[in-house]
Amino acid sequence: MEDINAEDLRPPRVRRSATDSHLLTEGFGLDSAEGRPVYKKLEAYKLTRSRSNNYFSSLSDSPNPEEWTSFQLSKQIETPKSSGHPLSAARYPSVLRHDKTPGVEKIELEVVSPLTENPSLATTSNISPNNNGAGGGYGIQKYSLPYSSLLSPIETNSKNGFSRFHEATTGIEEKESQNSPESFSRENEASKKFKLTRSSLLNFVLVGLIILLICAFVPPMVILSGGTKGSVSKFFRKEGNRNEMLPMLMEKYGYLNQSRPGISEVSYKVEKPEDPYLFGLAYSPINALEPRCGLTKNEAILDLLAMQTVTGRIRNYGMQCNQSELILDSIQSLNLNMKLAMGVWIGTSDKINDDQMRTMKSVLSRYPRNLFESIFVGNEVLFRGDKTTKQLLSYINETRQFVHSLGYDIPVGTSEIGSLINTELIEGCDIIGANIHPFFGGEEVEKGSEWTLDFLKYQIEPINSKNTTIVITEVGWPSSGGRYQKALASIPNLKYLLEDFPCKARASGYGYYFFEAFDEPWKKVFYSGKNKWETEWGIFDKDRKKKVDFKSFGC
Repeated sequence: MEDINAEDLRPPRVRRSATDSHLLTEGFGLDSAEGRPVYKKLEAYKLTRSRSNNYFSSLSDSPNPEEWTSFQLSKQIETPKSSGHPLSAARYPSVLRHDKTPGVEKIELEVVSPLTENPSLATTSNISPNNNGAGGGYGIQKYSLPYSSLLSPIETNSKNGFSRFHEATTGIEEKESQNSPESFSRENEASKKFKLTRSSLLNFVLVGLIILLICAFVPPMVILSGGTKGSVSKFFRKEGNRNEMLPMLMEKYGYLNQSRPGISEVSYKVEKPEDPYLFGLAYSPINALEPRCGLTKNEAILDLLAMQTVTGRIRNYGMQCNQSELILDSIQSLNLNMKLAMGVWIGTSDKINDDQMRTMKSVLSRYPRNLFESIFVGNEVLFRGDKTTKQLLSYINETRQFVHSLGYDIPVGTSEIGSLINTELIEGCDIIGANIHPFFGGEEVEKGSEWTLDFLKYQIEPINSKNTTIVITEVGWPSSGGRYQKALASIPNLKYLLEDFPCKARASGYGYYFFEAFDEPWKKVFYSGKNKWETEWGIFDKDRKKKVDFKSFGC
């Protein structure tokens, strides 16, 4: 076993108290004359309890750390209450010293013990007297032990710990074979293997539980993160949320990166029919959704060339993406016999509403009166709950005042779900637009025209005491996408309503805007189960191809 530098293993210094800070030493003794401890140097000690783990030369002959921890000799020593010395046994740590005598493998254990004050014990051969040679007090008990004896914890108690330790060391040689390093090493190795196996099993169980929890909870969380039907519907009712989603909708469902037929590919001729078949068309330009606007004048021209073959009036819904300017510029450039029923979008956001109003005033100031059919401030505002009737009328009045300031006589009003039009709203408008969809009346298409006109006759006309102009701002039928009660979405049914309704509306004296000019693929976000008609209301498909031949139609 290699030699140990005594300087490196010297016991820790002990400070007796703040008042005796000058008494710093590495040993101790007892001055019986003054009845208090004094300090002396213990020259022969090489190893203290605080450095005990460094004593053993290898893992094979080192004790189990748990057993070594239990070998707390200083805790076996108790200061006798009768001694009158207020000293704790912890002040007097036991010291181990390895005997280097050739052929001898042992440890000398010197236990500093608070002995009884019985004078007869002070002269026994195994007790070292204190410095003054006086009997009683404190002394050092010495034992020569094989180091294997340290492997078994010593059973003690607070009253006779020292005597128990003395008894435990008696006859230790007879037990040496049972507590040999080789035996301990095998037992320690088996114990470690058992602990390792138990720890591995526990870790395996914990990992399995974590995997099960992930499998159980992650899929539902991923599914729910996409939203339920109710949460998605609620989300899109708020204008701010819709605006945030528009870039994604345009990217996924719009046509910013997809081509539509160019001018050289269309066969439309500029026509100026004296009596176009449809009174008007609702028109939502593809790629006119903020904040990523993609509508160009070229796109607007191609749309107008298609629409002017069946109508002389179009109605849009908002001022965003410069759509009204592009529409009016295209009408002027082509010298089309068309007029715009200009829409101003009103929602929950006052800032967006103010932007819409400001753009509307700018457009009105730059284009002649003959290009405008009417102005609809807001579409289904009350249905969405974005503003109250009073708040909506304030925007309508502001628009009317501006129109009059320009010297124009353009009628100003709003469009709303037919069932929500009230007396206050009618009286505050020059023109009122009613959105009435026979498809959602749930009846067969053959009853669609009468159902729509009866709605006006029995629901709206009775409260129109001011005789405000009433126009149907939305009426139509989807070409595919499912069934609503008895109403089936199909091209034959679209054709039937297109042939039947215009003649009956003209006979009743009502203007209308058929909904709508072109399919809107981005509205796939509004699909619900088997109901896939939201994208299919156009009389033209997304590539401007007619779904129905109008040549045979006429009243």
